[in-house]
Order: sequence, then structure tokens, then C-alpha cells
Amino acid sequence: GITFKIHTGKKKFPVLIDSQQIRQAALNILQNAVEAVQMKDSKKGEIDILVDINGEGGEIFIAVTDSGPGLPKGENPLHLAE
Repeated sequence: GITFKIHTGKKKFPVLIDSQQIRQAALNILQNAVEAVQMKDSKKGEIDILVDINGEGGEIFIAVTDSGPGLPKGENPLHLAE
């Protein structure tokens, strides 16, 4: 099974965002994380999601980490996000 952990900052804040775009982006990221975790031979996996305000500018910071095998050696993670 896969364990999801969601961590949020202590501040609550309103956000003006396109709900369809954020829903699709979140779905894609989480689907990638689930697939990565399932690639491992272990029976357990973890996906951690962090949502917080980044600095004084009011920008939202979202980080997703998983216990998958990671990128192959030499793979540029920035290239994957393009």
C-alpha cells in the first residue's frame, strides 16, 4: 500500500487560481508519484505533500516527494518539467 502524508503550514490563506488547471496539475504530479512508488519492489511506499506560503510575497510553495527509485543517473529533473 501507499501512505499519503499532507503537511500544511500554520497559516491559512485564500488563493486565486484556476481550479481546472491546479486540479489537472495535482492529478498529474500525484499520478507520477504513485507510478514511481509502484516501480519499487517493496510492498510499502510513501508520498509526502507539503503546501505552504513561500516568503512574504504570498507565493504558494508545493512540494511532492515519494519513495520511488528516483531518476536514472544523468537525467535532468528540470527537463522532465518542460
